[in-house]
Amino acid sequence: MSEKYVKSEMVLHESFMKKALDLALNGKYYTSPNPMVGCIVVKDKKIISQGYHRAYGEPHAEANALKPKYIDFSGADLYVTLEPCLHYGKTPSCTSKIISSGIKRVFIATLDPNPKMNGKSVEILKYAGIEVYTGILEKEARFINRHFFKAMEKSMPWLIYKCAMTLDGKTADHNFKSKYISSVKSRKYVHELRAECDAIIVGYRTAIFDDPLLNIRLKGVQKKVNRVIIDPKAALPKDLMVFNTPNEGHTILVIQKGFRNKVTDQIESQGVEVLEVEEKNFYVDLMKELFKKNLIKILLEGGGSLACHMLKNRLIDELNFFIAPKILGGKNSPTPFSGAGFEIDQNTVVLDSLKTKKIGTDILITSLVKYN
Repeated sequence: MSEKYVKSEMVLHESFMKKALDLALNGKYYTSPNPMVGCIVVKDKKIISQGYHRAYGEPHAEANALKPKYIDFSGADLYVTLEPCLHYGKTPSCTSKIISSGIKRVFIATLDPNPKMNGKSVEILKYAGIEVYTGILEKEARFINRHFFKAMEKSMPWLIYKCAMTLDGKTADHNFKSKYISSVKSRKYVHELRAECDAIIVGYRTAIFDDPLLNIRLKGVQKKVNRVIIDPKAALPKDLMVFNTPNEGHTILVIQKGFRNKVTDQIESQGVEVLEVEEKNFYVDLMKELFKKNLIKILLEGGGSLACHMLKNRLIDELNFFIAPKILGGKNSPTPFSGAGFEIDQNTVVLDSLKTKKIGTDILITSLVKYN
């Protein structure tokens, strides 16, 4: 079949790929550090089977879609949001499964950025006599797995800065009290966001003033997230909730090298991991260390000083800002980014793909962050 004929059916191909992308999102809480992947099998322009990658270590999307033994897959088309795997790891190779199933054509949204892959399975599928077409809804496919692509291409985590603020840009009152600026619906959304991530980061001030538990409270979601507390000078007390609730998730206390003391030793004895990082390049090296722990999608929840350090080190990739219909005022009330900030003519940070959404009484503004 000619490539020209395939292009004439592009609308149909995109509609099937869109269904595969929607299917992939069902695994958003449990697949990391693997990507989310959806797969649909079509015969005579009708979907005959489908599957998605449900959780890390479980069968891949293609394996789930091709699992039913009562379905005749010979001559069918397969739509998958990411290049099928080629290697045997926790699960068998999806490429070999596709070949043995009798699939005639394979449509792939985007190639796998993993150096072990990156087009290799496409060559093998073609060698086996299967027609392969790539690039259908590629932009959308890369977007849903933007954290995975950054991890593969840059060996760094994807960092989302989540912040709730008033209409006048205050994240807390002048006493640094911030409970609760955003609405109930916004707070539920934050727990959904937490569930999509591998870790939550907060700084010293957020830890001491809010004493947050930093867990996931979502009905039907059984997941524990890593809790990362940034305390460079090791000044936090041992009685914070995050240091005394091991059943709610693993906790990592990050300090500068040379600041370990009796309190940090006591915190460590309570089951908390103490991570020591050199002062030079502290924030960049911290993110590298978290990446080594397979934490590739991280939610930064404050505060402003920590966020400013992350932004100046070009570590923030995405913003999720909740704007509440409230006014706090006060020159000493904190803002999303504190510290010296940037000069207006520096034009260092550019917001891209900005979107707005109403959640309860709040407005959620999301954006990707680009650096010049």
